[in-house]
Amino acid sequence: MNNKKAELLMMSVSLAWGSSYLLMKIGLDSISPFNLIALRFGIAFTCMAVIFLPRFRALTSSVLAKGTLMGILLFLLFAGLVYGVNHTTASTAGFLASTTVILVPILESIPPRYRKHRYNGVQSLALD
Repeated sequence: MNNKKAELLMMSVSLAWGSSYLLMKIGLDSISPFNLIALRFGIAFTCMAVIFLPRFRALTSSVLAKGTLMGILLFLLFAGLVYGVNHTTASTAGFLASTTVILVPILESIPPRYRKHRYNGVQSLALD
């Protein structure tokens, strides 16, 4: 991949991510927050189920349990996000959510001797 294509992809992701807060704010004017979350999750589930149907059929109970737990955590995150967008401006919500772009590299710069083992915590739920 050349630099121009990489920059174009980064720009399109930034545009989609940034506009999602505005679109959520517009959507919250016509439907309730939990219906908006259900719509987003439903569309995502349907798309992923169609794309990964063979893998979806081969799920084990362990993977399904871990996926359910991660889904619950993601739902709680989105519920907080939609609640925040509903009670503040879209630009403020976008700014606060975008601080993770700055915080992740800062936290990653902590020397390894001060970090816990890389598989501790919630990350271990995604592992088999």
